[in-house]
Amino acid sequence: RHQLPGPAAESSCGAGQALLPPPRFDDVRPCITAFVERHGCRQALGTHPFLKGLRSLLEIQKGDAAVWRWILQEEVLLEAGDERFMEQAVKLLSRVLRRAEGAAAAANGDVEAGGIAPGHLAWELPVQASDWYISRLLALMPRDANLEGRAAGELQQTGALRSNARGDLDEDRGLCLTGLLRCNVL
Repeated sequence: RHQLPGPAAESSCGAGQALLPPPRFDDVRPCITAFVERHGCRQALGTHPFLKGLRSLLEIQKGDAAVWRWILQEEVLLEAGDERFMEQAVKLLSRVLRRAEGAAAAANGDVEAGGIAPGHLAWELPVQASDWYISRLLALMPRDANLEGRAAGELQQTGALRSNARGDLDEDRGLCLTGLLRCNVL
């Protein structure tokens, strides 16, 4: 049995995530692109539920002020793809999302109190992720119609609110034109 890495940061339930903005889009694009090229093809059907689950999280998060959590069984990472899938999937998740500890109730296995059941992992977008940022991530993912099976995991709305859904605090809008439109031309 493989050991999965611990959380890279606290979940939106903890104070630590407020200090961690989402990574710059240009920093995560190569990771997502490489992952989709290797595991999003028709020959890798076992990975499609994982990709559908991630896509579902991004789609439901876009436009919602509350933070959503994606809870999936560890087996999704351990058994879905080839020998490199788990390593690359965890790298992708840790670059794009934040591992959610799901609160102290997880240690007791109290799932109804917001805990994460043993053998499950939970991931969330950073609370500062804007809808624009999420749209750019979705553009790199395979379309739902090109993925087989049903989405892995389940989605759960948390009590945390997104602090930058409209994108007012985004640093890299990626468009020079945006800056020009905000300037007054003499």
